[in-house]
Parts: sequence; structure tokens; C-alpha cells
Amino acid sequence: MRHSVMTALVASLLLLLTYPVWSAEAQPAQKATYAGDEVCKACHAAQVEKFSKTRMGKITLYNARTNLEKQSCESCHGPGSEHVAKGGGKGVGGLISYLSAAKLDPACAVAYYGGGIANHLNEFYGVRNPILFHFGGKDTSIPMDQVEKIKETAGMSKADWELHVYPEAGHGFNCDMRASFHAPSAKEAWFRTLAFFQRHLA
Repeated sequence: MRHSVMTALVASLLLLLTYPVWSAEAQPAQKATYAGDEVCKACHAAQVEKFSKTRMGKITLYNARTNLEKQSCESCHGPGSEHVAKGGGKGVGGLISYLSAAKLDPACAVAYYGGGIANHLNEFYGVRNPILFHFGGKDTSIPMDQVEKIKETAGMSKADWELHVYPEAGHGFNCDMRASFHAPSAKEAWFRTLAFFQRHLA
């Protein structure tokens, strides 16, 4: 079991190091669009709260005068759709797990709210071993139509897969350092993950 887990972790690390290279080659460039404040808040609640107390924040969040000001965070940072699709600045773990399962053939894989998976559905046909997905029903960065597309593609593949949606959870619900942490959903997902590992790695 220890060998299988270590192999999966090493494989994921290797994919993390090489992903930007082959992903950039595989994906055609698309024009970024505005994601909206609610999506920003899902991962950056503390920053948005701090920003809301500044002069600029009070204008763009509550008293916008122009269409650009209405974009608030993105009026300066620019359209955030690509940032969201990649899972954010750091939160690409779910996407990495999924792509690891497709390209590196680990014993099994678990993907928590993988942003961007819906942009790589063609990779599902490379998944040969069991994979488990966790998504939040209130995740504004991964809409339910994307989750449905993942389920549809999974159903047409030969993969052994499970997918669970937690109705009251948002993005990052399993991270207790985020404002979006949802303890009941995190607990349920964790027990499902442990049971999944027990079945496939024991």
C-alpha cells in the first residue's frame, strides 16, 4: 500500500512540474472573460473584505460609476476566467490528480473540486484506474453544468469512477483555512476518500 501511495504522489509531482508545457501546446488560446466578484470571493474572501474597506473598494463594489468599475477586482487585475479555469493561483490539485490519472496511470486518484477538468474531458479516455471526484453544489467557479459534462463523459468512458456533489458546499470546502470551509461536507468527503483508498490501495 505504501509503495502504491508513494508512486501516485511522485507521479502527481512529476505531472505538476511538466503540466504547463504540454497543456499550453494542447489548448488553443481563448479570450478571457470576467468571472465576477462572487467567484473572486469564493477563494479570496479575506482579501475582498479588506479591499471593501478601502476608498477604491467602496466605489467599485458598491458605487460603481462605469462598466469597468463594475468589474471591481477585475477592473485592475483583468478578466479572471482563465485564472478560474486553471483552478486559481494555487488550487490546481484536483486538475492535477485528474490529469495524473489520465497520463501517468497511478493505482487510483482523488480529485477535489478540480477547476479546469471540464476543459480536458478528452483526457478521460486515458483514465484506466479508479478515480473519485468531489464537487461543491454551491461552487460558483465550477458550475453544475460543467460537473454534468464530467459525469456524462465519465459515463461514456471505460473508467471506474465515482462522483459526489455536496449540495451545501462551495469551492474549497475541504480546506479549513478558507472562508468557504464546510465541515459537514468535508467530513463526508474525507470518509469517502479513505474508504476509496482502502478499497483500491489496501
